Amino acid sequence: MNDSLAKLHILLDSREPSVSFARNFYRSGGYLLGEVEHIRGITFAERFKILLERCAIQDEILISVHYLSEEQLGPALLLLQSKKYENLKISLATYGCFTHLRKWCFDTGCQFLPNPYKKRIHPKNIYGDKTAQNESEHLERIWVQYRLILAIISRSEMLGDVCRQLISGDALDEQTIDHEYERALRYFELGEPDMAGGSYFCEGETVANCIDELRYRINKIAATDFNVLIKGESGSGKETAAWAIHELSSRRDKPFLVINCAGLPDELLESEMFGYRKGSHNQAYHDAPGLLDTADGGTLFLDELPDMSPRIQAKLLRFIETGEYRPLGGSVNRYSDTRIIAAGQPARFDAVDGLRSDLKNRIGQLDIDIVPLRQLERACPGTLYKIAFILLERYTWTTIYHANKPRQLTPGDIKKFQDELALPHNLQLLTSQEWKESNIRELNNFLRKWTVFGDGEFKVLARESPAQNTALEGHWLSSVPDDELKKLLVLPKNRRELKDLFARKPLQNIKKAYIRYIFEVYSRIVEQENVTSDMVHKPTQKELAMLMGVTENTISRHLN
Repeated sequence: MNDSLAKLHILLDSREPSVSFARNFYRSGGYLLGEVEHIRGITFAERFKILLERCAIQDEILISVHYLSEEQLGPALLLLQSKKYENLKISLATYGCFTHLRKWCFDTGCQFLPNPYKKRIHPKNIYGDKTAQNESEHLERIWVQYRLILAIISRSEMLGDVCRQLISGDALDEQTIDHEYERALRYFELGEPDMAGGSYFCEGETVANCIDELRYRINKIAATDFNVLIKGESGSGKETAAWAIHELSSRRDKPFLVINCAGLPDELLESEMFGYRKGSHNQAYHDAPGLLDTADGGTLFLDELPDMSPRIQAKLLRFIETGEYRPLGGSVNRYSDTRIIAAGQPARFDAVDGLRSDLKNRIGQLDIDIVPLRQLERACPGTLYKIAFILLERYTWTTIYHANKPRQLTPGDIKKFQDELALPHNLQLLTSQEWKESNIRELNNFLRKWTVFGDGEFKVLARESPAQNTALEGHWLSSVPDDELKKLLVLPKNRRELKDLFARKPLQNIKKAYIRYIFEVYSRIVEQENVTSDMVHKPTQKELAMLMGVTENTISRHLN
């Protein structure tokens, strides 16, 4: 047992295993909780220095992280070389597979603590445990993950404050914590929604980000009690958005129920939504409540709403207008205070046989248009890599077949996948895909196959990529403003196109087209510099000639 005055200062990231380890370490050590710092959004060394300066001689520092790079560790090593901090007790908790972190601990005299929280906990694994203690521990881990993700989506709290609350174990009565666990389990049942690719609250808004804008809109909508219409392609995250609206609303303690309007016959869909009375159909052996009754006070999410038949649309419209509905075979109206969130694919909303306009206006009191993956990358370059980076981490400790035997993917393996994903040719392949079939779900499936089958999946992606049909097509060629230059750079696919290319006299015209392109690029750069400069400059042929090392006459002749 440590001195009762000893404080434990904690530096950690927002990963569930990191926070869970810190929770257990703090609880079992008999410490007072000191500073809790979160390292996202600022360098590790800067946060580490804050803790070092606030740490008394009897205090301890725990660094609980998933991963730190050698670039992050270098400045921290210089800090610890100062005699000022040589007597402080510092521990680093992470995964044992990162050898450079072990070496850093050896070089600095810090204690290395292997993090035992390896497995990703899923609800289906909870009730297979033999002891109530293990069940409770697993539920706690799910709850920690749920609280972290909700804080990231809501952007209403600093993650450091959330981590401090989780580590200190704020007192919750038994009824409240049981309800919190139920909400956490519901979160996992929806496939761990996290709106990957957005910014953390503490990072600030330096550039426009489509996912940040989606989060902002969700938070605005969640504060109201209006019905919501969500438009988005398959796999773009419509149900995730609906879940987040419910969890951030005043209805969060009530049910969140989901039904797919395209997956059920009319009579069954009507029975599921409105309930039925005994004898109303062949299988009605007793009265049964519908989803509107069960969801009273909560939220009902209607997926693929435009595929609902006109008859049930009319009945739903009546409910939205009055709050009343009549069970199938019933004679008395019932009332339900249920918020409706509906979703569907954009094309179906515009179809002639799709959603009736009056129902669309009633449900669409507020609306959300979710940007598909291919447009997301074009609007916010780099977002697709951030999404893929996070999705890859979900496969940590997944069992694969490698070198003629099963093995688990360690965090070190996942880090190698992430580094390989960042290679320019792999990123080019990813960003050149249309991802039309199911957006993020399709990307997730590709990454899953890549971790199992290896680099052959990128070769398959390359063969299927539309960019393979033309030379230099893709992100760079699409940014070339000169149409004539684009035509000269395209790779001919047959003899006729090759003949047409030579008819354009490429050897004579490529120089002229290229200089026109370079002058436009140069003009854009000057415009960008003028935004942040006190003095306004104009793009000139003379300056460009000096940059290119040619005469001004050469530039002028080809531009004119």
